[in-house]
Amino acid sequence: MDTDETESTPKFRRTLRKDRNAAPQLDHVDVATQSELPYLAGVGLAQALIKHILFIRQQIPMPYDQLRSQVKRQEEEEKAQERSRRPNAYIRKARKLVEAADSVLDGLAKVMTRSRAIGVLVSLGTTPINPKEAFILRFDANGIPAIQASNNKPVKDPSRQMIRQMVTSGLEQFDTPALPQKMFVLVLAAGDAAGDGTGHVGMQLAEDEESARGREGGWMPRHGFTPKLRKCKPVGVSVGSGSFCQAPFPTALAGPQANAREEDPRSDMELMGVGDGGGLVWLQHSAIVRGLPHDSGGL
Repeated sequence: MDTDETESTPKFRRTLRKDRNAAPQLDHVDVATQSELPYLAGVGLAQALIKHILFIRQQIPMPYDQLRSQVKRQEEEEKAQERSRRPNAYIRKARKLVEAADSVLDGLAKVMTRSRAIGVLVSLGTTPINPKEAFILRFDANGIPAIQASNNKPVKDPSRQMIRQMVTSGLEQFDTPALPQKMFVLVLAAGDAAGDGTGHVGMQLAEDEESARGREGGWMPRHGFTPKLRKCKPVGVSVGSGSFCQAPFPTALAGPQANAREEDPRSDMELMGVGDGGGLVWLQHSAIVRGLPHDSGGL
């Protein structure tokens, strides 16, 4: 009798199930800065990351700012014409993409100025919790308060450095072909941002008032949200000091044991540079950025 294990044996099934449940391994892109991050650096980093992912993951045919300029120019030309015809399907989809992306980019500036946002998840796929591709940004929040009191201090914008590191990283996640997908953007924020300690991003409001205000700003809290990254190869992007970049990603951002690096005994709050107060809460923007088809015309 053959003693080799087959797919039908219980031991093989247990091993396969264990492999499927294995914790994800993050591929890292580290951007070590020589100086403290400038005030609101997180906003520029998050916006630059989203624009770059849209282009590098083939969701748009050209860099985002160039696409946006062409879409806006076409809209102005149509308004100038007395009798404008209905634009084709591709142009209509491009306009919807720009509208949704602008809403997310503007929303990042708003939410990250009123709360202590410390991480951003860009999820590509049908749902944000089970992404086909995931990109996780964290930046060193410790450097930001020191700059708030002295905005005149000359600092270098780390956004270009971050994009350069991503382009030269050689990671397959940036080079493999990609189909049009939905993009979801979530922000991880400290719950005591305004000192209320409620875990609701510092909004001292009743639950119904908080929900109404969240919808108005485009952001809604996702309590208990944990991204499932086992089915994709997530990319973690760290921007900050050398020691910050080398520290493991907190489980709140990347899930348990999602690091190839050694475990760090510090808490999630310490790793994210936000102290011990409050808690961490995910905020998801309501706008969904839908990638453009590859072969349906052009602008």
